[in-house]
Amino acid sequence: MKFHPHAGQKDVLVVIADSDINASSADGVVTELEKTIEGGSRKMVVDLSRLEDVSSYGMGVLLRLQQKVGKHGGEVKLAGVKPAVAKMFKLLRIESMFASYVNLDSAVGAFGAKT
Repeated sequence: MKFHPHAGQKDVLVVIADSDINASSADGVVTELEKTIEGGSRKMVVDLSRLEDVSSYGMGVLLRLQQKVGKHGGEVKLAGVKPAVAKMFKLLRIESMFASYVNLDSAVGAFGAKT
């Protein structure tokens, strides 16, 4: 996982999930993301388009990010959710906790036009 401000909307933080979200791949990144949230980041998009599935640990990471951002009045949106991942969200009954968009640009655009 890695993250960066969106090129067109600097106030939106884009998180690229480029491998399975597990303890070894995510802990350091999640700690850094939590610091950015504490520092004022309130708009986050997690791009899941490169993942075929997400483990229970990965779901927990996403929920934790949503709760932390939500606690500060922000929101985490998801982009590029594949069918198997969407099915997991539905099985866990957490699909309503995240707004999900077809691609990264749609998710970022849903925050409104700010640069």
